[in-house]
Amino acid sequence: LSQEAMDQVPSVLPALITWAHARTGTAARQSHAVLDVTRPLLEELPARYAEPRNRARRLEEHIEFALETGDPDELRRADLAMRVGGYEELETLDDAPLPAEPLLLEGIADDLHERLGEIDAHLVTGLDRVTEGRLELDGPLFGDEFRTACRRLLARIARIEPAVLRRKANTRITAGTLAWIIGRGNDLVGHPPAPVRSGDLLRSFDINGSPSQRSDTLMRAAALPRSMVGLALDDAELLVASARQDILRTRAVLDDD
Repeated sequence: LSQEAMDQVPSVLPALITWAHARTGTAARQSHAVLDVTRPLLEELPARYAEPRNRARRLEEHIEFALETGDPDELRRADLAMRVGGYEELETLDDAPLPAEPLLLEGIADDLHERLGEIDAHLVTGLDRVTEGRLELDGPLFGDEFRTACRRLLARIARIEPAVLRRKANTRITAGTLAWIIGRGNDLVGHPPAPVRSGDLLRSFDINGSPSQRSDTLMRAAALPRSMVGLALDDAELLVASARQDILRTRAVLDDD
């Protein structure tokens, strides 16, 4: 359901119940009992609809539906929607660069602030190593936009599943893994044509080997949807301008088709 349709449910559903009971001759007292049970559930509905894990599941279901139709264009559009957070977000997407933004701690438990500060410091150090010449890059791929996206993902995890960040995991590894997730989600890190290989980025954080175990934990904590191709960040605010430009180009082709 779209947000517009969802907004109508609290008025439509009681009317449907009343109409259906009238059609079947259900006693008025039974209708009242059903409506009494329904009202508090409807009050919970907006929060449940907005809950990150339910949102991710809806995006996964769009992929499943597209596969059932057998329409490759529908599948590509569903994949784009998964990357930006939904179909409505896909239609309103722009390619404005993300602003330079500090780590925002509003809504995050006080006992996590120091730990998040440590992760953020490692993030800055590791990305500075990338941009200072440890890798030969065309343009500032890991500059202010990239840092902002990493910080937003870290804050998202802290709000959705703070327990993951309270564990005694190495903060430097967490920082490098966040950079890897954002890099993969923006098509900047991974196999070609991504400009940077995973190992090269991780070595800037002094990480050897695969980040798969820590990345799986952090992606589950961030309630990211499961993508069949690449990694979907489920939020345009985690996408740098170059990634959104690619998405807009693909959307334009699909619209023309």
